[in-house]
Amino acid sequence: KTPAWREVYAEILDQLVARHTTYHSAIDWLTMLGHDPKRANYPEEYRGLIPAEHWGNYDAPGWTANGIEPWGLQMDPVGADGNLFYKGFFLLILGLHRYVSGDAKWDRPFEMVRDGENTFTWSYGRIAQHLADQWRARPEGCHCENTKIWPYCLSGAGLGLMMHDKLMGTKHHEVFDVWWEHALKNYMSFGANGDPEWVALYYDPIIDHVQSAGPLGGIVTSLYLAPQRREIANTFYDFAARTLGLRDPARDIPMLPDRRINALLYTLATERRGSGWTRSTTARWSPHGADPSSRGASG
Repeated sequence: KTPAWREVYAEILDQLVARHTTYHSAIDWLTMLGHDPKRANYPEEYRGLIPAEHWGNYDAPGWTANGIEPWGLQMDPVGADGNLFYKGFFLLILGLHRYVSGDAKWDRPFEMVRDGENTFTWSYGRIAQHLADQWRARPEGCHCENTKIWPYCLSGAGLGLMMHDKLMGTKHHEVFDVWWEHALKNYMSFGANGDPEWVALYYDPIIDHVQSAGPLGGIVTSLYLAPQRREIANTFYDFAARTLGLRDPARDIPMLPDRRINALLYTLATERRGSGWTRSTTARWSPHGADPSSRGASG
């Protein structure tokens, strides 16, 4: 939309990628080793984040728990079995840089973390291939923090793979398609009217537990889902807009405790208006999403 600024955007994206290769970008994975020593003393506000029967003996979301069994200590933040949020969103940033700039510099091998023996070599293509291979072996989804599989992060990682396919001619995104069928059956539920009843915050395969984020839980995935499963992204947005009263001119738009959600809702409203999202009263979404030929590489 602003081609004269392309070089500026490319420079910003290049610096974002460069920052993501540093030790501090992965500091949680590199330093949150074992179980959280404070988990017996979490504040009451954490109760909605933790399985009720495991309160006091369970790591909260955000604690990466590198080193716990059955995975053991894995210091490579990309190569690890877990840490999906890190490699998935990194892949997306790499794709955005490649798409905007046309520069292939990050296609070439580069070093990450660079902390003595904890120095790891990756490239844009290798990260995409590695993530697709990991995901293919785990159709329920790769985990982020150890023990937790997040639909939010998997949606972002799926978009990263989709961008790589469109830019580089690979076919990695098919792992998302397989996962999506699993997610529809296990990570969300819809009422007879098509509105979401609940969407998973995360799934813990070790204890076979889905932690619900409630009916509004899908809104955070919508930005990343829109290019991949456009109709259901619209369903999540539409439900949030109606529930929060965003379409009532007589009401003030609520300023939510997490201001990022307000920014997300504004972004989705702009996306919906500009792209011709439609709401059908008979079928708001299809399990197979929109016609693949109509899907874009960015949301």
